[in-house]
Amino acid sequence: MSIKMTAFVAAGSLSLGAALLAGTAQAAGEFDATVDGESNNGVLADLPPSSELPLQVLNLPAGTGLYAIHCAVPVDPRSAPTRCDSAEGTAIFIVPAGEPRAQIDRSIVVTAEFIGSNPNRASGDQGTDPIDCREQACGVYTLGSGQEFVNPTYLRFFKTEFAAVGPRQDDVMKIRVRNKPVAENAVPRLRYGADVRFTMRMVSGLTPTVQSTNCRVDLEAKTIRALVRKGTCTITITTTGDTAYNAFVGEQTFKIRNRK
Repeated sequence: MSIKMTAFVAAGSLSLGAALLAGTAQAAGEFDATVDGESNNGVLADLPPSSELPLQVLNLPAGTGLYAIHCAVPVDPRSAPTRCDSAEGTAIFIVPAGEPRAQIDRSIVVTAEFIGSNPNRASGDQGTDPIDCREQACGVYTLGSGQEFVNPTYLRFFKTEFAAVGPRQDDVMKIRVRNKPVAENAVPRLRYGADVRFTMRMVSGLTPTVQSTNCRVDLEAKTIRALVRKGTCTITITTTGDTAYNAFVGEQTFKIRNRK
């Protein structure tokens, strides 16, 4: 989740329930938004495990920004969502502009399974939960930014429904460090400040998302670099799954030593 998105939710999440209760009355100027051609409260049905859907915004006033984000619907649907997808392309921010805009075309990624986190980190909720939108309600929310966050004019909701899948295999990650395979439960060593040859692949062939603490992973350059002089680095690997493989979440820990 971007810093801007975190700031936006932190600033207004306590009032989102009031906005949801107030409904989505049209403002003068006829603001509207659609996802994949569906209007507010529409259903995005029979989706594949991961989709990039067109987002169209109409008549966005000058000085107003807009967010779109895919989340699990809370038990109380009038309250702010607390488990949202933060993978690349799943949280869209349209920045405010000095002039009104008649039409803005973007796209948003929605996946059936994701690791949901609270975009409002200021709430103290730092937890994550695996979300399967085939088993619980999910949807794309649009919301105004800044002071317009609680304005129901910019609130839109689009329910996401994903096609059922049959029995699937568990995926497996294959990691190599310094061109050598890393065994299960092994803790390879890294030297601080040095690029080390690092490759990984999923048995499924799916492209993983990699997040790391205390180290930098570059899948294109095939390197990993420790960013602290002492301690550990943990990388978290996730995939969205597909019709043949389950969604995957895995971790790999490294021991860091000072170069000297």
